[in-house]
This record gives sequence, structure tokens and C-alpha cells, in this order.
Amino acid sequence: MMKKITLVAVLLGSAVVAVPATAAPLLYNFTATAANQPNFTFNIDSTPASFNTGPFSFMVNVQNYTVNGAPASATPGFTFYTPADGGGFNSPTASYFGQQLFSGTLVAPTLLTGNFTLFSNNSLSTALGTLSVTSAVPEPATWAMMLVGFGMIGATARYRRRATKIAYA
Repeated sequence: MMKKITLVAVLLGSAVVAVPATAAPLLYNFTATAANQPNFTFNIDSTPASFNTGPFSFMVNVQNYTVNGAPASATPGFTFYTPADGGGFNSPTASYFGQQLFSGTLVAPTLLTGNFTLFSNNSLSTALGTLSVTSAVPEPATWAMMLVGFGMIGATARYRRRATKIAYA
């Protein structure tokens, strides 16, 4: 009986704590090397919902867009390009060319992480700055669920069956 109660409690607890999976947000940080270019940051999910897809590009909305440390007044859409159209992306401040910043298709892209040098034109002659793309740290709730799971595995491995004796009258 105790096993059934414990099982029901664990199932109810996991149903309450469980949340739907979402794509991990990526943090973009552009550091300008050219004097006339601003520094800016923004966030995008690693598998964003793209729109306005063209033959060589797609557009996504960004979150937490800041320019030179100040929040931007509007959250713009950024256009990402394939190598056939110069790679890189277009922001409200300028167009930045270089490596392709995503894998997959234009309809279902997966954004890449790493450091990318971006240029002012397709000839890749004038460097404007470096784009650093990193994934965010998991939320504390994610870490807590992982630790609870490890604890449950450890408790299960440690559990020993008690010997039962049958007595006849």
C-alpha cells in the first residue's frame, strides 16, 4: 500500500513541476571594432519561429535588444542571410556580412553559437566587429529537477526489499 501512495505522490509531484520544453535562448553580444558602429546585445531562441523567408534569408524577432548599454525603444526583427546572400545578418543599425549564423533550412533554422567576425560588405574587406553567441545558463528550477531525479535514482538503488515471513496458525 505504501508503494502505491509513494508512486501516486511522485506522479502528482512531477505533473505539477513539469513544464513544456522550450528552445534555449541564445545571447548575442556584438562588440564593434569600427569607430562608427555601436555595441549591441539581444536574445533569440536557438530554434526561432522565422517569418518573411526569402530565397536567401529569413527574419526573426529578438528580445532584450540594447544599443550601447541602453534598451532600444522597439524590438526589431533581424534578418539572417545564407552565404549566397553574404552570410551574417541585418540589424536596425547596419548590415553585417560574414559567416552563416545558422544551420538547417530557412523555414526551420537552428542558430549557431561561437565567435564570428562580421564585415561591412560582401567582399569581407572592412571588419566592423565581433559577434559572440553563447547559450544561456539553465534556470534554477531545471537544476532542482535534475538533483531531485538523481536523488530518486540513488534512493531506488539503495532500497532493499524486506524479507517477509509467513506464519501459519
